[in-house]
Amino acid sequence: MFLDGDSCYIIGKKLEADGARSYAGKALCGEVIANMIRQEKYTGCTLAQKLYTADHGTHKQVRNTGELPMYFIEGTHPAIISMETFQSAQQEFAQRYGVEIVNGIAQKASYFYHKDGEHSPHPKHRGPYWSEERRRQHSEYFRTRESGQCRYDFSHFIECEHCHGHLQASLRHYVDGSAEAGWVDVEHTMRAKDTPRPIVFRDGALKAQIISALGWKTFDADRMFETLSGISVNVDLVTLHFKDGVTKAFRYIQPKQIHRKRKETT
Repeated sequence: MFLDGDSCYIIGKKLEADGARSYAGKALCGEVIANMIRQEKYTGCTLAQKLYTADHGTHKQVRNTGELPMYFIEGTHPAIISMETFQSAQQEFAQRYGVEIVNGIAQKASYFYHKDGEHSPHPKHRGPYWSEERRRQHSEYFRTRESGQCRYDFSHFIECEHCHGHLQASLRHYVDGSAEAGWVDVEHTMRAKDTPRPIVFRDGALKAQIISALGWKTFDADRMFETLSGISVNVDLVTLHFKDGVTKAFRYIQPKQIHRKRKETT
């Protein structure tokens, strides 16, 4: 499946749909699949001393990164895949995620967090060969992963230009009894503490101002996903990124504040 172009995430979702689970009964996530693809024991061979005991007092094992020799032993147990298939998978993994092959095994990749820029120096990687249907399913996943039911239209669609993190929905209650989502960059300080933090964008006001910028009469989430590839923000500057590469920016205007009612004290 990996050699046919499926990503580790897609393979995990397919196995989950088929009812496959790990030996512990847990879901097979992308990271588990990546480790399975890089496990030489499925070829009937064993790479010995990948771990070693650094402290015989605590018996704690650490990964061998060249401190001690490793030994490749053939035919230690029955194989379930051929060595040719395993080697092809290592080449594909290394090419796709920009990692090296050491002792015949592709190194671990931080493939879930690839970003561009000097603050995120992840290795260059080649994107998997996805069909349009698979891209649509992947996009649908990111739209619905926050609640599983597409609760918010902007989920994983608004990104901070400084820290490259997605703004998250925070439900806020107002004095008139209403409640509305506000879009907040929760992890900005952890990612880029020395850069200005985006303001809080109220869901309704942001939609109204996007409608005005696009010249639409009403807000349509599906139409937005078809038109835009994403939205980025820099403090109060909102930039709409169209799929044809064109961008359009506007300043977000804060609506009148509606403060939460304070409890009366006696």
